[in-house]
Amino acid sequence: MPPAQDRFQPPPTEGIKFNSRKRRIEEPGEEEGPPDVKKAKDQDSMEEPEAKRRKGHGGAGADRTMMPTQAVDTGIFWHVNHCRFHQHFRDEAIVSVAVDKISETAACVMRAALSASQNQMDLGRSSSSIGPEIYSLQIEDKLSGHPKLSSKELDQYLHGLVDDQIQFLRRTGDSGGGSYTVNFGHLADVLCQSAIESIVRERFGNKCLRVFRLLLLKKTLEQKQVAELAMVPSKEAKELLYSLLAENYVTLQEIPKAGDYAPARTFYLFSVNLPQVARLLLERCYQALGNLMQRRATEMKKNKRLLEKFQEYESQQQLGNSQHAEADELLTPAEKDTIQVVKRVISKIERGELQMDHTIFTLSNYIDSHTSPLV
Repeated sequence: MPPAQDRFQPPPTEGIKFNSRKRRIEEPGEEEGPPDVKKAKDQDSMEEPEAKRRKGHGGAGADRTMMPTQAVDTGIFWHVNHCRFHQHFRDEAIVSVAVDKISETAACVMRAALSASQNQMDLGRSSSSIGPEIYSLQIEDKLSGHPKLSSKELDQYLHGLVDDQIQFLRRTGDSGGGSYTVNFGHLADVLCQSAIESIVRERFGNKCLRVFRLLLLKKTLEQKQVAELAMVPSKEAKELLYSLLAENYVTLQEIPKAGDYAPARTFYLFSVNLPQVARLLLERCYQALGNLMQRRATEMKKNKRLLEKFQEYESQQQLGNSQHAEADELLTPAEKDTIQVVKRVISKIERGELQMDHTIFTLSNYIDSHTSPLV
C-alpha cells in the first residue's frame, strides 16, 4: 500500500489564483456550474437593478412612499401676473362709475361686458384703447342669471350704456344680437379727469373746479369769457385762473395782434393740457406716497417697544383665562391709551397710502393709454 500522505495529495493548483484569504478566484473562462444555471443568474442580476431603478423613479408598480423629496418643478420660477391685476383694478373702477352714473343693474351688465372682453384680450396689451368685439349673447352668458334679465331688458341696458354721456360701450354691428366694443381709452380719460377734478376741489375749492371743468369743456377761453360762462365776477375769475396757473393746472398762451406784444393788443388764452397735468400730479403723488411711508416707519420705530409689549399682551390674552391676569399686568392704563392713539395714526396713514396708490394707478393708466407703443 502506498503511504497515507501519497493517498491524500491535494489536487493540482496550477493556473488557479487565490486571494489573500485563500479564496478561489474564478478564471475568465471558467464557469460556475452548468451553463444554463449561469445564464439564468446573469439575467436575474441584470434585471434586478433595472427594477430597482424603475421603483426609485416612480415607474410602474413603484412604491409612492419611496419617491424622492426633490421638487418636481426644479428650475421653474413663478411671478405675479401684474397685467391681470391691472385689468381687474381698471374694470372695478369702470363698474363703480357705472353704479354712480346709471344704476346697479347697469353696472352688472357692464361687468359682464368687461368679463367677456377680458377673455379675448391679450394680457400684454391691457392698455389698448379699444377692446375686442363682443356680442350680446356673450354678455348674456356672463351675467349667469344675476340679475335675471330678459333679452329685451338686456338690450335696453346695453343701449343705455352706449347712449350715456360717458359712452361705456360702442355699438359696432347687429350680428349675434348686437356687437359691441369697450372704449378703454375714453374710459381712462373719464377716470383720470374725475381723479384730477377731486384734487382740484380739495386744493382750490368748488369755484376753481367750475373754472377747470369749463376749460376742459370749451378747450380755450379768455379771462372775460371765463367770467361770463362761470358766472363769477371778472376780478374773482382772474384770481381763480392765476391760482390754477401758478400750480400748472392750466396753461396760458399769448397771441399778439402785432409784433410788439403790447398787452392791449394781445389775446391771453387759457386752456388745460390734461396729459401734462396728469404727469405733474403723478410725480406729486409718488412724493406724497414716499412721505406717508416714511412717516409710518417713523411712528412704528418711535413706538417699537410699546408695540412689542402690545403684541405680547394680545398673544397672552388668546391663551385663555389662566394667562389673563398676567396679560393685564403687562400694560398700564396710560400705555393702553397711547397704544390706541398710535394705532389710529398708523391706520390713517395706511388708508392714505391706499388712496394714493389708487390715484397713482388711475393716472398711470391714463398716461399709458396715450403713449404710443414701441414698434
